[in-house]
Formats: sequence, structure tokens, C-alpha cells
Amino acid sequence: MKRRGFTLIELLVVIAIIAVLVGLMVPAVQKVREAANRMSCTNNLKQLGLAAANFDSTNGTLPSGQVGPSMTEQSEIGTGTGGWFNGPYTGVLVPLLPYIEQDNLFKMLQMASVNADQNGLGYPNNHWFQFNATTPTSPRYPNVANYTAMRQAKIKSLACPSAPSTDGKNIVLGFAHFTVTRVGTYSGFWSDDYVGVEIYRPFGKTNYMGCAGSGPRTVYAGVFTNRSKNKLGAIMDGTSNTIAFGETVGTRWPSAGNGNANDYTHSIFSGSIFVNQGLNHGEVSSIRQFSSNHSQVVNFCFLDGSVRAMNSAGTQTANSAQRNTLFYLSGLQDGFVIQDSP
Repeated sequence: MKRRGFTLIELLVVIAIIAVLVGLMVPAVQKVREAANRMSCTNNLKQLGLAAANFDSTNGTLPSGQVGPSMTEQSEIGTGTGGWFNGPYTGVLVPLLPYIEQDNLFKMLQMASVNADQNGLGYPNNHWFQFNATTPTSPRYPNVANYTAMRQAKIKSLACPSAPSTDGKNIVLGFAHFTVTRVGTYSGFWSDDYVGVEIYRPFGKTNYMGCAGSGPRTVYAGVFTNRSKNKLGAIMDGTSNTIAFGETVGTRWPSAGNGNANDYTHSIFSGSIFVNQGLNHGEVSSIRQFSSNHSQVVNFCFLDGSVRAMNSAGTQTANSAQRNTLFYLSGLQDGFVIQDSP
């Protein structure tokens, strides 16, 4: 009996059917992968929320959003007396390291620090900047030992699996937010190509930052601001109505240091950021924005440890309901309580 083979038309039909099936499966696989990534991101934020609660339980207060210039030193900014440089600019994530199973790294940073805890803030005063005794009025330059301790610190729980790759980007050191002073409002940061220590790259990165609300000394001041020492049990708006941490994946900044524009990402020493610019998505977001690589939403951890996704639509529009909701949830004592989940 003669065996009959496939005709060319039949073969093409089979290939077409397979192509259609693959085309149907790929989006489904991508959706499953993104769902898994969002779950992992949610868990990362929840761990930060629990770490902050444990820090408060141990130390009596939540950690500071960052340790920048003191209020006295802030008043000197812009007058030429060097107040801008008088601070280690250590962000909120550093004191939480022992509470997210990174105690060894925290101890390394303690050993690399110049001074002990001088501010009662729960960790040494000089993780990043040390005073130049030869020229007292000069900026505090980074302590090289700190960079050595930090450069290989890749903490999985501080990275969102959906975040775009930021390999080759400059790492923001210390902070990326506004400092309110008697002479104006300032924003800026140090980057790893600004201070001549490129040989110690790459540094540890993070996709999670503390929430500073709309800034210190404002109606919607957040729980994590410069040298803040808020207590978990004294949050006027309630822990379930106050954002603690959010995700950020943006790399855009108009100009900074000696680096190129639009090529920055946060280090694990970064401080808290504000909600003033609304929410965004992808690398095109500013490093001063909470942003994500998830579709339409950005994940936030609240002070009660719950993690909720906020829709980004409308949050960049002045006086919109969505923007107002974001501001209400970012402040710790503005008196606005949001009953429904965002």
C-alpha cells in the first residue's frame, strides 16, 4: 500500500495553525510572568513595611527618610557656608538592612563609617560623607571604604523583577528629593561618576524608596523626611492611610553632576522621594517619581504593612481626584482619610 505524504498546502496549513497557537500562548505566558513579578514586588514591599515596624518596635521611632543637613545647617544653604554638605545623606533603607536579613552588610557599613551615632537616629553619622580636616570649609567627600563595602551589594528583595535593566546607569548616592530651607527649595543628588570613584562601581541599586509626601514642613508631609523621627503609634491619619514605601524604576533627570542626562538610578543609600510629580511608568519616568514597569499601576506599602496598587492615571493632572488621593495618602497628618482602597 502506497503511503501518502503531506501536500504543500497541508503543511502550510499546519504551520499556520501552530503559529496562531503560539501567538495565542505568548500573551498568556507574559501575563502569567507579569502576575508572578507583581506578586514578588508586592512581597518585597511588604518585607520593607515589616522591617520598618520592627525598627520602630526596637528603637521607639521609625527611621529617618534621610540624614541630610540639620535644620540649622539647612538655613546656611545658599550662603556659601557649606551647609549643603553637612550630612551623610544616608537614606531610609540603610537602618532597615538588619531587618531584611542584611545584617552583615550593615555591620560592614558601620565599620566603614567615620563617626558613631551622633544624631540618635539609630545608625552612624557618616556612612557616605566625611569631613575634610585639611580644608574645613570643603565638602565632605565619600569614604572610599564605604564604596568598597557597597559595590557588590545586590539585594534581591530591593529589586522589582519587572523593572527595566539599568546596567550601565549612574547610581544616585544619598538622596533624590527636595530640601526645604529658609532660602528656598533645593533638589539634587550625588552620583557615582561625580566624585571620581568610578573604579568602585557598580553600586547596589534599589527600586523601592520611602515616601516623603509633598515634603517636610508642608500640609502633606510624609512619614520619611530629612532627619524625621516619627513614631508608628502616633500617625494621626492612621497607619492604613499613610504610605510608607513605593516603587520607582525611572532613570530620567535633566542634568546632574558630571554625568549625562537621563541615565540615573537609585542606590540603596538613597533617601525618600515626593509625590509632587504624580505616578509614571518605565525608564522615561523621573527618578523623583514613584513609578513602575507594571501596567497602569504602581505598588505601595502602607504603614500597617498592607500593599496596594494605585492606578497612575490622572495623578499628574493638577487638582484631579486621583492626584488629590495620592497626596492625601502620602501625608501622615493632613487629616484626610481615604475610606476606599486606591
